[in-house]
Amino acid sequence: MLTDDDWQPLRDAVSSFAERWRAYVEQPWYESDPAYAVSELARHLVDEAAAGRTGELPAFFAALDDLLAAASDELYDLATIALLEDIVY
Repeated sequence: MLTDDDWQPLRDAVSSFAERWRAYVEQPWYESDPAYAVSELARHLVDEAAAGRTGELPAFFAALDDLLAAASDELYDLATIALLEDIVY
């Protein structure tokens, strides 16, 4: 089973997400379930791009590329199906 540590490199690549992530995990209802948690990063990336703040996208996609290159099937699905589909939709 995946944990939030498995997709930490993606969060690290988007420093503007740090405060939003901290607030998210401090919620009393928070449970470490990456399948749901990655959607918070997806929403952040969409919000940043919509506001014209795209400077962190190259670092994010480089981190995503590195993550996918060595990912287990479960982590690959998390990054592609959960995260990227949330960004698109």
